[in-house]
Amino acid sequence: MAAAVAIGLWVIDFVAAPAVSDRVVLRSIAVTVEYLALMAFIGDRYGRSLRQFQLGPWYLLSSAVTMGLASIAWRNPQDGFLATIDRSSVAHALAIVGLAAPLWAIGYLVGPGVVALRLGHRLAAVATLERDGRGGGVCRPNAVLVLSGVSVVARVAQIALGQFGYLADPSKAVSGSSWYAQILVETGSLGLAALAIASVELARFGGVRRRTIFLVLLGTEIGFGLLSGMKGQFAYTLLAVCLSFTVARGRLPLRWLLGAAAVFLLVVVPFNAAYRDIVRKHGENLSAPAAVAAAPQVIVQTVDGGTGGTGGTGGNDNGQSSSGSVLSSTVIDRVRAVDSLAAVVQKTPNMVPYRSVFELVTDPVLGMVPRALWPDKPVRTAGYTFNQEYYDTPANLYSSAAISPQADLFRHGGLLVLLLGSALMGALYRFVDETLYPARDLRLTALYVSLFTLLLTSETTVTDLLVSLPIKIVIVVAACRFAYFRPPARV
Repeated sequence: MAAAVAIGLWVIDFVAAPAVSDRVVLRSIAVTVEYLALMAFIGDRYGRSLRQFQLGPWYLLSSAVTMGLASIAWRNPQDGFLATIDRSSVAHALAIVGLAAPLWAIGYLVGPGVVALRLGHRLAAVATLERDGRGGGVCRPNAVLVLSGVSVVARVAQIALGQFGYLADPSKAVSGSSWYAQILVETGSLGLAALAIASVELARFGGVRRRTIFLVLLGTEIGFGLLSGMKGQFAYTLLAVCLSFTVARGRLPLRWLLGAAAVFLLVVVPFNAAYRDIVRKHGENLSAPAAVAAAPQVIVQTVDGGTGGTGGTGGNDNGQSSSGSVLSSTVIDRVRAVDSLAAVVQKTPNMVPYRSVFELVTDPVLGMVPRALWPDKPVRTAGYTFNQEYYDTPANLYSSAAISPQADLFRHGGLLVLLLGSALMGALYRFVDETLYPARDLRLTALYVSLFTLLLTSETTVTDLLVSLPIKIVIVVAACRFAYFRPPARV
């Protein structure tokens, strides 16, 4: 039924040829319903639903919101650097998304192939100490504390070095990097893996000690997420907790999700806007220690009902301080993923030539070469250069544009590359769901959570995603091996 509605909307769009503002709204709704139809189809075919926290359905729901529903805002012209995008380009981009969505679903249905699935099951066996087929596995008593401690040290080091989230000096980030920068980023992400393990242990066994450890780790992750100035860190932390409890207990913690959504909208969004404004006030960066010291006061003001402040540099914030405008600029505008694709459709290849399709293969390979072995390796500044090429921002505006995977694929060769890439991405998500979903073995939860939060984002280029995946898998698999040990066999 949903598919029939989507097809009907596309037919109306083709036959009626409405005005551009109406066409944007019509196509936004059509894309939304199309993604929901694909989600229902995959759920019915494989018995997968949002309640189970499997990656495929959640990605389709996320895309329905970020690519479809949020695009309705383009019924009116946008201001700021988005004013360079014509709404006809947005309508064109939505039509392309409508073509790419079924290709993603086809890739998911076909899957990555038997060989890849076998490799995935072997990866799961390595992560869970199942090389000989014998079950079991017990969490080490203090493993989550050690993993969390390592992640805290890594993030404190990032703060001290000026490399942590929004506290980092953007001018230095685009001019050079160090051999240990990526290591600190991935090691810092071990905190989320530790929280996932602690959530599973609490859900399975309960107890005051496990509850205390869980709350300490949860507070740590939320605290660093707020300090980073990245709202997504808070959202992904609570999503990871809900996922872990759902898999361990077999039911969706709906109250947790609703409560997290309320806290996100009423506290995190206005805090983030005010905090970013303080950190980069008038284009000047506040020092990391000063920003950390200012965070508690901003939280108190936010909870007491203070204004959300203005948006930070870059992004889609318009500098308005009312609660409604803050929610609009930081939630609706920032989750909208069609903007970057519309910008590429408008300027490529007429004004900005296509990038080589071979970069999608060579860049991830070169990106995995350690900087210690290649000191002069180019710095990855895709978002920074994208702003200049497609939004005409000056070089001294150190802001990173969000680039959706669809936009990245399209700028590497056009519609054909986007369609083929969408199918391959669908196969990748099927690979994760088929081989690493932790329902059959809860020891996979940390690995699955880490990949779930990485692959759910709509603001990462395909090349950056392919660079991050193998590094994250190696680090989290090592963490799982450390966290769990196999008890001696009974004679």
